[in-house]
Amino acid sequence: EYLNASFATTPTGYDLFVESYGNYSFTAMSWGHFTSTDGSNWLARAAGLNDATNFPAIRGLAWGAGRYLAVSEGSSPGPTTNLVSVNRIYTSTNGENYVPVDLSGLQPGLNGEGLTGLAYANGKFVAIGNAGRILFSTNGLDWVSVRNSDGHRWNRVRYLNGTWAAVGNAGWVAFSADGRLWNSRTAGTESD
Repeated sequence: EYLNASFATTPTGYDLFVESYGNYSFTAMSWGHFTSTDGSNWLARAAGLNDATNFPAIRGLAWGAGRYLAVSEGSSPGPTTNLVSVNRIYTSTNGENYVPVDLSGLQPGLNGEGLTGLAYANGKFVAIGNAGRILFSTNGLDWVSVRNSDGHRWNRVRYLNGTWAAVGNAGWVAFSADGRLWNSRTAGTESD
């Protein structure tokens, strides 16, 4: 059983992507890409990220630099385990029609590492991975690795009070003032 939800503030309101499997029940919101102008009334996007074959395991949404972005682990657990994609970042100018971002120049390459979170703040995008990678971009199209894979699974990234923060499994946390230079440590807990 699992539940993953990603949320972003956009110029027209809010974007939400929900993926669940198991005993979770949200009636119409158990899987898919939704939009809302007020945060209370949600509509499934006509296209968006609603094709699991093209966009498996979306784990993060963001709006910034004039574009929508989504990151993916590349394959979903549960009933969609046969869906696998090499793409990890998708972009859209309207929130409906998404295309993969070309990451072929990323060094080192992701080599199958999935992306588990995404945030935009202060003119910067930060994406985090399920094997420790942290990526940085100012436009959402050109990305650089600012932290290589080290085995720490990052789960969420946020920008709070002038500091970037990533949290991961087994109590690992990482902080950055600029989104490029990161310091990690254990929070002293074994919790994810």
